[in-house]
Amino acid sequence: MNIGIIGYGNIGELLTLNILNLNEDYKLFISNKTHSKIDKFENNDDVVICSSNKEVALNCDKIIIAVKSPQLIDVIAEINPYLKEKAFIIHTCAGIGFDEISKVYDKPVTCVIPSIASSICENKDKKGVSLIYNNANLASENKTFVKDLFSKFSIVKEVKNQKELELFTVITSCMPAFVALNIKSFVDFMALNYDLNKNELFDLLSETVTSSSNLLSSNIFTADELMGKVATKKGITQKGLDLLDDELPEIYENLLNTLLK
Repeated sequence: MNIGIIGYGNIGELLTLNILNLNEDYKLFISNKTHSKIDKFENNDDVVICSSNKEVALNCDKIIIAVKSPQLIDVIAEINPYLKEKAFIIHTCAGIGFDEISKVYDKPVTCVIPSIASSICENKDKKGVSLIYNNANLASENKTFVKDLFSKFSIVKEVKNQKELELFTVITSCMPAFVALNIKSFVDFMALNYDLNKNELFDLLSETVTSSSNLLSSNIFTADELMGKVATKKGITQKGLDLLDDELPEIYENLLNTLLK
């Protein structure tokens, strides 16, 4: 099967490498505005480097558009005249509704919001969550295709409407950056104020966050149980929890109001 990928930024790269890593009978046709980013695939038999988006459209039944959101409508309008009769478009652009797309393309499409947490690693375990939002009247075979493809390297969550997509995007797609900022800010403050090695702090905190997350995602503990296992009455952990419990709700309220307004 020929799969097109238009756009080789962070998400385009993530999807390309994950699909290639599946070792399945897929031929990828890739185009990108900056050609040098995809030159590394010149000797890869499973990849065709395309000189234009038109070339992708002419050769592929399934096309993933992974450009920046403001570019999506223009890209769809550009390739529309060259699409095959049964072409299926998947895009990864948050904030672009199906109504807007329908002004330049009148067939059903799917929006998938992957997470950078699904980046490939050696153990090939599923990582991160891919949100799938299907346009009404999408053919069942295309629903099956997109769900099967993304479930090979990530956890799949199908959403019912645009509002759900926006809300869950904050949790699954934005959150890796927020977690990274929290770790970085904590490490920077401790290194600056307590004369500690920043790299060592980062390694320790990253491992602690990963291990704690595994305890929760594996259902070994609930969040309340994990806090109870660590904190003791009047201990330093409980003091920290009391402070955060008092201040975090306002921070999260401001964050969500900013992201969802």
